[in-house]
Amino acid sequence: MAHKTCNPLSSFLFVVVCVLRVARLARLLISAIRFFCCSSALPAFRSAPLLGHLSAVYSSPSAPLSSIRLSSGISIRSMSEASSSKKRKATLALSSTSSSAETSSSEGVSYYLMKSEPHVFSLSSLESSPKQTSLWDGVRNYQARNILSGMKLGDKAFFYHSNAKKETGIVGVVEVTREGYPDPTAVDPASEYFDAKIKDGDNKWVSVDVTLRTRFSKPVLLTELKGVQELQEMQLFKSSRLSVSRVTKEEWQVICKLAGENPLW
Repeated sequence: MAHKTCNPLSSFLFVVVCVLRVARLARLLISAIRFFCCSSALPAFRSAPLLGHLSAVYSSPSAPLSSIRLSSGISIRSMSEASSSKKRKATLALSSTSSSAETSSSEGVSYYLMKSEPHVFSLSSLESSPKQTSLWDGVRNYQARNILSGMKLGDKAFFYHSNAKKETGIVGVVEVTREGYPDPTAVDPASEYFDAKIKDGDNKWVSVDVTLRTRFSKPVLLTELKGVQELQEMQLFKSSRLSVSRVTKEEWQVICKLAGENPLW
């Protein structure tokens, strides 16, 4: 009886093919593990039998790995692209949120200067008020009233002692804790700020509530303010009759530096 002889070349080729298929199978397993670790790919792997993916590769070893499709109809490439797209969107969203926060913090607060004669209402008066908070009333200038009306919660203002002789200047910082509302003193006959021209409750004058935030350890006097080049265009000087005036962010920082205070008050 004759025995069949084994062709060495055929055996070698068979071994090579088996090695290649095993190598491709290993590559697929590694890729599957990587995608399984990605949250965006996890649902797809849970819904698609792994054996179906392996049999697809094993039966078609020449197919490129990037074109392998899951039984759910999703390709590895599309999963990768979806994951990258989600990451890009998340990065853009985070960047947008960060930018919005920066804009809000840098542009959300407006700055002002509010004058009061110490013998009428001083910083000490505000300091001794309940919760160190008081309404700011008695403004009877239309331009100053409009500035008061534009104040928002959280806006900051310098407390300025006016007509205080040698002590005229900025003595502290207050914060707006209630936005504009009708000034009650305008309709109070007993008040020195009573406006007899108001008819039928049409009170056109405005008050805001302010709360003390800090008292300067040393006042920044008017004479000192006038000597600073960066402050020459202040509304305090250009419209000196206003009891309420606007302050730019740059002017605010310069004055806080003069007072030795944190400009973020």
